[in-house]
Amino acid sequence: MNFRRSWLAIALLACGVPAAHAQLWRPPVRDYNATTPETGTILRREMLWTSSIPLNKTWEQFSPQEKEDLLSQYRVLGPGDEPPFPVDGMKPIFSALKKAQFILRAKGELDMVVWVDEEGHATKVADMGGVHDIQLTELMQQVLLLTRYKPAVCDGEPCGMLFPFKMELKYR
Repeated sequence: MNFRRSWLAIALLACGVPAAHAQLWRPPVRDYNATTPETGTILRREMLWTSSIPLNKTWEQFSPQEKEDLLSQYRVLGPGDEPPFPVDGMKPIFSALKKAQFILRAKGELDMVVWVDEEGHATKVADMGGVHDIQLTELMQQVLLLTRYKPAVCDGEPCGMLFPFKMELKYR
């Protein structure tokens, strides 16, 4: 009987110790999205973009420096004049672009101009070229047309003005 108990104890130890080690052992973490010289990668990468204009702020929330950065995109604006700007900020526009870009993977500079009337409605969007993907271009035209804008201010009065939208589409 002692012989059987000894073998049973040995069998339990033989199975139990590796099982305990398996629970303690953690595989090394590997970034499968990282490109290495040996393997490369087949996984999609996140789109990389940067902007001097904050995406999550409205015109009223901009600091004086941020307003100055946006005003520098316009050639001639008088003192006290303000350009049009999306009422909800740039984030909804960039979110739509990011979702479309994840699927379409277009490259180049998305360069569009939006005509905004004195009531803050977009009346026309022109594609100035740079991205040769008609689906992305048409989608962004629709997004920019449906966006509600803060009207421009000229000499203290609401006025119509162009709103430029430029985005370099590239990947990290």
